[in-house]
Amino acid sequence: CLTLLVALSMVAQDKKMVDSLERNIGGEKVDSQKVNSLVLLSRRYWTNDPAKGKKYAEEAFTLSKKISFLAGQGKALNSLGNIFYQMGEYKTALQYHKEALAAREKTGNKAEIAASWNNIGNCYNNTGNSKLALQAYKKCAAIDSVLGDKYGLSADYNHIGNVYGRISNYEIALKYLLLSVKIKQEIRDKY
Repeated sequence: CLTLLVALSMVAQDKKMVDSLERNIGGEKVDSQKVNSLVLLSRRYWTNDPAKGKKYAEEAFTLSKKISFLAGQGKALNSLGNIFYQMGEYKTALQYHKEALAAREKTGNKAEIAASWNNIGNCYNNTGNSKLALQAYKKCAAIDSVLGDKYGLSADYNHIGNVYGRISNYEIALKYLLLSVKIKQEIRDKY
């Protein structure tokens, strides 16, 4: 019963935030804040209303190009990639994630670059291209290591281990999975 109440409370809070963002984007001047609001709205609809999420992401991309907001372009393209990924359209998702990576590399935001490499790895992984998935995940892991992002690094090692397991290279798979577990224990991540 308590779990249900907490879940309902979270849904109500999320709905309030979405309602607030939707009200505000109409009145916001065209600037980076409006782009960021549109990207946030897009993310809220990735799974439950992809068409609406896509509409917001496309609007964010158009506005970010208009005002030369490169970071916004990267976020909007990433959002579009995630929408198509959620719909199972991995090749289209991959193209958007590659475009997001290109924009993010121009901004130099290492955390977002790592996230793009992770998303690219996920797309390759879901299309069965283990070699390119491993390359992408390893690039992500290298960046997360430099950033000291242990949560990200544990996820990266888990992805790498899973890919090696799928291609029957169990010794290397075990090595990466154990590295992931070790980091999770260090940061007290129980998942």
